[in-house]
Amino acid sequence: MFKKNKQRVFQVVILLTTIWFQAQLQGNVVLADDNSYTPAESTKIKEARLRFSELTSRDVARGSYDIYSVPPVFMYPFKAGFLKQDFLSTTTEWINYYRFLLNLPPATNAAISYEQGTANNFAQLGAYLLAASNADPMKYQHNLTNATKPYYIPQSVWDNSKKYTNFAVLYFNGNSPVETSYYPIANLIADNYDYLTPNATGHRAELLSSRLSNFGIGVAYGNNGIKYEDIYFDNTTHDVSSNPSRTIVNYPAESVFPIEELVNNNSDAHPIYWSIYFSNDYLIPRTGLSVTVKDDTTGVVGNATKVQGVAPDNITGYYASAVTYLPPKNVELKVGDRYTVTLSGLDPTKYQDGQYQYSFKLFNETGGTNPSLDIGNVIDMPQESIATVRCVKGSIPVYNGYTSSHHETGEFLPNNSQWKSFGISYANNTFWFNVGNHQWIDGKYVETASQNDNSVATIDYEPGYGIRVWTSPYFNKQPVGEKYLITGTQWKVFHITTINNTNWFNVGGNQWIDGRYVKTIIK
Repeated sequence: MFKKNKQRVFQVVILLTTIWFQAQLQGNVVLADDNSYTPAESTKIKEARLRFSELTSRDVARGSYDIYSVPPVFMYPFKAGFLKQDFLSTTTEWINYYRFLLNLPPATNAAISYEQGTANNFAQLGAYLLAASNADPMKYQHNLTNATKPYYIPQSVWDNSKKYTNFAVLYFNGNSPVETSYYPIANLIADNYDYLTPNATGHRAELLSSRLSNFGIGVAYGNNGIKYEDIYFDNTTHDVSSNPSRTIVNYPAESVFPIEELVNNNSDAHPIYWSIYFSNDYLIPRTGLSVTVKDDTTGVVGNATKVQGVAPDNITGYYASAVTYLPPKNVELKVGDRYTVTLSGLDPTKYQDGQYQYSFKLFNETGGTNPSLDIGNVIDMPQESIATVRCVKGSIPVYNGYTSSHHETGEFLPNNSQWKSFGISYANNTFWFNVGNHQWIDGKYVETASQNDNSVATIDYEPGYGIRVWTSPYFNKQPVGEKYLITGTQWKVFHITTINNTNWFNVGGNQWIDGRYVKTIIK
């Protein structure tokens, strides 16, 4: 059993190129006749195709402009931000899709409430700190080892949050930061872009752990153009000593397995290692092992290369040991063919003839398509309110959604008119208010509260600096000269107005300050 005090070493996956094309394969691959599979295999294939098709149909590419329900703030006082619920759910489903392929039970994601300090909250803070520090993706970044604390992050927060990048798998993408939920997970499972330990498959082992119970998801974008994704495992004390769901976990899995996961993105420069994970056997040899792969359909057999036993310090996922290897090039992978993997060099008192053997058939996971879900009409934060239109003159347009692919409906709402809002979503650096089925208006023109006040505002910004004073809280506001209110100073508040889901405080006359940098005391 894995010792609780044993240091766990994590690998960093560095993915500066995302070249997954799930609908295409290298070579000529055709769909096998259904008669080549047993009824049980056919059932598994049908469920896998259904899951893959349904997930693909609603997994849209996202960037920093439409992945958050509340965006992060990279200044003092900092905010890590909240991810959209549908993004969290889809990412979780992709992880559990791969767990299903390997005959593992689903793991859970605490995707309900950030306010209660869930795993998502911790993972988001970890990703945020990596992005805030513009962490170098070519260096080891677990535990924030090679990251530099930004000036606006308190030292206590930095020190206490290192664990959120340590007990985690990290994904960096500086080439295509706008991507679907699928790509990071698929790349972590393939695990062939880890420059530090390319043959350990540690990220795959973490996500496909036989003991994994719960995880959190965080994403943030640095101003260096790199996307940082953190999948944090917050139940390590429980998981490390729990009973595994399976004693041996194979990749590719026994029974049936999709050929796409072995062929796509596989290259001589970045080959996809196959792996056998042992949940309880710590005594798997590190050397002296051999693996053969036989195509039982054609009779062709080949010897695997770079066969290596991996110790738990390098494999992680609470596995006791692992064996990783590259499949033989002379054994062609074909849909419908049956393959047998034989691992030799094991303890003959534990394994018959010192061997472990299993078989699988390949299938295509791509199949029919389902209608796409219109992500741009999902309400992230359902909350009813009265939305008052505030613009200079005229009216504002109504849109049929809030993403860049949506457009004006032809309807316009006049200035000072009031409408019932059913909830808000965040995209393209603004909040969007839903005023009816597929009807959205830009939050920078929306006032949801306005009232007199009698409180005192304390400026809560970076020490030694101040916040700008504006002529109004509305979108056409202008700076009041070069006037700033210094951090720590106090000002009487006469009125509070909520615009674009943000409170604005009137501190006398035409002088307004942004409530995100204010703490108030009721007098």
